[in-house]
Amino acid sequence: MAVLDESYKVNVPYFDNNSYVEWLESFTIDETIDDERRPSYKKLIRKLWDIPFRPLLGNDDDRAAEGLELRTRYNSILAKKAGEGEFYTPNVDAIFGECRVLEMLVALSMRMYDLMQDMGLYNSVSRWFWEIMANVSFDILDDETWSRRIRCDEFVERIVCGIMDGHGHRGRPGGWFYVNGWQHMEIWYQMHAYLSRYFQID
Repeated sequence: MAVLDESYKVNVPYFDNNSYVEWLESFTIDETIDDERRPSYKKLIRKLWDIPFRPLLGNDDDRAAEGLELRTRYNSILAKKAGEGEFYTPNVDAIFGECRVLEMLVALSMRMYDLMQDMGLYNSVSRWFWEIMANVSFDILDDETWSRRIRCDEFVERIVCGIMDGHGHRGRPGGWFYVNGWQHMEIWYQMHAYLSRYFQID
């Protein structure tokens, strides 16, 4: 599982009064923008939560597994706050069901954060999450835009389901990372191809 170091505190306030989905959302908050100027993306976040993640290729199951592990992490932290310790094991899968697209993307962004530490550039989970969103043109869908336009939810669902189904012409850039041949690459390798191209990592 992708593990954030203990200094990464952006999500802390969300444990007090908010839900698991809002906790996931906290990892997407762009810390480089002041609160009063930062656009809200709650409708996009909720839509990504609503869509179940479907692996396209064999080991894409691992991306689903890491998304589901976020539930265990969330409940573990809540258990410590409640004083229940390691024996607090609610059946979160019965509550939420299969991995959601939002969970997969947050866990994937955590992996990117892990890989890009010590690279000499600004590094955060939210940075990588929003790079993925920009690749699929979701970064323009803040709540204000969502309210002005019609069928934003249908647009998001069409793009996401198209990626999960591998739609697109052979060799055409696309997917979450806009790399050539993405339909034939597991998400893990798409991520590495993306990072290698821009940042020259192994």
